[in-house]
Amino acid sequence: MWFLGTIRGNSTLVDWAKNLIPNASLGRRIEILHEMQNQISALNKLEIEKAALQEMDKQYAPWKEQLKKALEWKNQNLGIFIPESLDELTVEGKILHHCVGSYKKDVAQRKEGILFLRKLSCPDIPYYTLDVVKEPSGKYQVRQCHGNCNSNPTPEVVEALKKWAADTGKVDESSIKDDYRALCCL
Repeated sequence: MWFLGTIRGNSTLVDWAKNLIPNASLGRRIEILHEMQNQISALNKLEIEKAALQEMDKQYAPWKEQLKKALEWKNQNLGIFIPESLDELTVEGKILHHCVGSYKKDVAQRKEGILFLRKLSCPDIPYYTLDVVKEPSGKYQVRQCHGNCNSNPTPEVVEALKKWAADTGKVDESSIKDDYRALCCL
């Protein structure tokens, strides 16, 4: 009842709604105004999220450069790349149907690094996603490696990861395996 009284008490809003939909009942006008308010709230939320993401991207920039210098790699068929922005994690997760998009804050805070394994024949198409952490020794440990729907790496991918570890000298080879449990599913 409070909402109805507020609407009736605000003649400008009611007049605006009358002009917008002249033949609608007061109840229908209230429904439309409510939906419009929900859409405005959603847009405001998106703007806040966008600003937060921009701030996290600033925080991520030096970590990104460190990861690139240490871990980017290519062989004849596959390459390991570092995301340019944290928003790429959301896209990766949606395409591969896994939860990497939820890692943005931890990546920005250097708690972990996310790497993209790509086929060089189609480098813009997600293939596998790696989650790494830096050990006190300075080497990186692979905590997760997942493809579509959290699938584990194929033998070809495992071999490529071992080659990557050997070539870079920055990855703990013992952390590379053929069976990773998705941390979000523990």
